[in-house]
Amino acid sequence: MENNPQNITTVKVSSANSQDNLTVDGKVNETKFGIENPAFNDRLDHQNDVKEETVIGFNEPKSMERLAPEKPYAGMNKEDLLYFSQTNFWIRLRYVVLAIMGLAWLGLLAAIIALTIVWPRCKKEPTTEWWQSSRIYSIYVPTFYDSDNDGIGDLKGIENKLDYIKDLHVSAIHLSALYESGVGNVDQGYEIVDHKAIWNNLGTLSDFDSLVNASHANGLKVIVDLVPGHTSTSHNWFVQSSNAVPEYENYYIWRDCAPPNLPNNWKSVYGGPAWTQAGTRNQCYLHQLSNSQAQLNLRIKKVRDSIEDIMDFWLNRGVDGFKVIHSTFLYVDNEYRDEPNANNGLKYDSLNHIYTRAQPEVYNLISEWRYKLDERYGQNSRKILMTDADENVAKLKEYYNYLGRNGSQVPMNFPFTKLADSCDGLCVTTNVRLWTQNTPTDCFPNWLTGTQDISRLKSRSPANSKAYNILKMTLPGISINYYGEEIGMVDGTNSNVDPTPLRRDKFRTPMQWDSRVLNNGFSNASNLYIPALSTNISVATSRSDLNAFKSVTKLKMDAFSLQFGTFEILPNLQQNLFGFLRRFNGKDSFLVVANFGRTQTTENLSNKHERIPSEANVVANIGQESSYPIDDDKDIKLKSVSIKPGEAIVFKWDYERSMKDKKDK
Repeated sequence: MENNPQNITTVKVSSANSQDNLTVDGKVNETKFGIENPAFNDRLDHQNDVKEETVIGFNEPKSMERLAPEKPYAGMNKEDLLYFSQTNFWIRLRYVVLAIMGLAWLGLLAAIIALTIVWPRCKKEPTTEWWQSSRIYSIYVPTFYDSDNDGIGDLKGIENKLDYIKDLHVSAIHLSALYESGVGNVDQGYEIVDHKAIWNNLGTLSDFDSLVNASHANGLKVIVDLVPGHTSTSHNWFVQSSNAVPEYENYYIWRDCAPPNLPNNWKSVYGGPAWTQAGTRNQCYLHQLSNSQAQLNLRIKKVRDSIEDIMDFWLNRGVDGFKVIHSTFLYVDNEYRDEPNANNGLKYDSLNHIYTRAQPEVYNLISEWRYKLDERYGQNSRKILMTDADENVAKLKEYYNYLGRNGSQVPMNFPFTKLADSCDGLCVTTNVRLWTQNTPTDCFPNWLTGTQDISRLKSRSPANSKAYNILKMTLPGISINYYGEEIGMVDGTNSNVDPTPLRRDKFRTPMQWDSRVLNNGFSNASNLYIPALSTNISVATSRSDLNAFKSVTKLKMDAFSLQFGTFEILPNLQQNLFGFLRRFNGKDSFLVVANFGRTQTTENLSNKHERIPSEANVVANIGQESSYPIDDDKDIKLKSVSIKPGEAIVFKWDYERSMKDKKDK
């Protein structure tokens, strides 16, 4: 064998106590293979005795040389492995691999972030305000409860009954007009002579403050009637205006006239012309209601400022909102044009009221008031504005949102009060769908079954009144309940209190607390403001109806899906039936079905929606007459449910059951 062949590189290793250097072809490489790890050091302790320099080679007496391969090979020993790991090629390769891995991790992170943003997620519970799913209890104050036995209900009487009201699981009370009224007081509290004083028959401002404080302590909001469109002709404003005192000259709507020649053909709701001549100015003033209720001229800023000052007065006393009374009449046509005939009659309905009702300025004024309330009180303690315009759905929609401006939170759903026993399931479906589809986005529907001005629910729909009570509590949005509906009160008889053309006394009879005692427990007085009805229906004796009402109001109070869940009308039901589904991801779901027909109807409910399970529990019904008693532990098969005429049932199931049955289907 020849020494130092051409393809062999001489490697010299110097050993010393202080360092180990690799010499390649006679040149010292300071690199120690890049690793300071004793595991790769083959020296033994006795090597410390080796001479200063040992040369590895062939046939060298003082050194020994070994061969270093030119390229990596399989099965390399650690010296060769470490040697090649420090070459430029492998160093660059490591950097490239590390860069690729880093970019891959960054790409993965970006993908995760993007998917998190765009991927569908569980629906969050919405930010809510107190009125959005409120249960409002509307009280006609003079006939609710008489605390001092003078024959007229009062504010103290309401405060005495707050425990009862709270036990109904309602969230707010609405009070009829409280203001000091004229001597005649033809319209029972709505002929106002002082917007900042209480009609003395109802109590005092101190009584009002006490009621508000007690209501708030019981978790109840307080809403009062606001009457911004007219005053009594005994009001100081009108007295000054009728005598053309400059400061008040334009507070009301006056027009030149020479009776019987009147400014136009407009009619009063109460009958006869809407114009009456008065005062030293010898002009006619406008009154769309009785001739003792003169219409304010809200086109005058000073008048609007006066109304806003009245609002501030009551807001400062703690009220939580207003129901704007006669809101559809607030403005009239500025050109005072004749209204076209609707028929050949002489009554109010003989004209098509295109110039005296629902003028565009009405919506604008409501929006202005809403803006000022929100600006002053903010989102967290927002005050509510209700409006009582009895108009069609298209016009009522404008009260919610006019030209992009928020308006009334609760334009009262008067079309729903027109439904009677003649309205079957298909009819109810049509009316509910019409209202919900016309409710603007981010607004809330409301469901109204009675007021002090219309026939009571039980009188106009005796067969289905209990079903309507369940519907208005389980449909989306706000429910408005007229006092006495919870026990099934009916219309009374007319007395001589209300103006003859209207005759609304029968809708305002005293609350029936206990039919076994004098005046149904309303008052011990011998003469009542409005006579009590002779009946066996009362809070004390009608426990089944009352308990059924309380069970569904509590359900609405507790069930998130009934407050803010989705609303889907069930398709393909038989004509007698109306049904819908309420659900929210992760929450209990509810199925409500009611029979508005005259015959018992059996229906398969389980195939009407993919999220309806095969079985569910009954959590609310119409009371003891129901075919399905309330039982959280008993499963009812939904494939065949028989529903009596006038019956409504609320079924419930949990979210897990809904998802399981969906997979099974």
